[in-house]
Amino acid sequence: MSGWRTLLDELGLKRNMTYETIVTTISKDRDFNVAPMGVIRMKGERLKIRVYKDTETYRNMVLTREAVINLTFKVEDFYSSIYEKERFTGERFTDSLTVNSPRLRNADAYIEVQLEEVKNVDQERSDCIFKVKFVEAVKTMPRALCRCDYAVIESLIHLTRIPVYLERGEKGKAEELIYLINHYRGIVERICPGGKHSEVMRKIASKLEGFKVEGKS
Repeated sequence: MSGWRTLLDELGLKRNMTYETIVTTISKDRDFNVAPMGVIRMKGERLKIRVYKDTETYRNMVLTREAVINLTFKVEDFYSSIYEKERFTGERFTDSLTVNSPRLRNADAYIEVQLEEVKNVDQERSDCIFKVKFVEAVKTMPRALCRCDYAVIESLIHLTRIPVYLERGEKGKAEELIYLINHYRGIVERICPGGKHSEVMRKIASKLEGFKVEGKS
């Protein structure tokens, strides 16, 4: 089918823009893996994911030549896909239609993809280029725009980069990210108190306590 381009458009995926998703893959032993991944829309029905080579996601993608890109607004799932993978037990998944990799149950949309090409970026990363095999969107009511969604996602991205900068001795960059996370936490506590967003931000803040740098005030 060649109509996937239209469905990608309807999902709001625009060319050369990065979208935060949760990618599900399957290993040779049929173990499921989840990971938050930025996905870039390329020309037509092609999607690109830049992946670190030492990750389970990369190994699964290269071995099976497939994946499922799950679109969701559930910030708690983004956090768990990094720091609480044990939460993703069998009932959290459902079967895909064209690939063996599972779908993440209750996501808003699913894009099942086939790996076409792997391009080396550097010693640590590769670009995986995928062709779309199937797209399905769950019919849900439109969501009102909320700043907390983006504040939490940005904080999670920053949190994963802090230990990398510390390992490289780039303390200044790590401190800058800690400052930004604290800034986003203030936004979430002010406009989304008591909900899932503030719960995830508290978990993120507790992770900051383990880093041997002081955040800026």
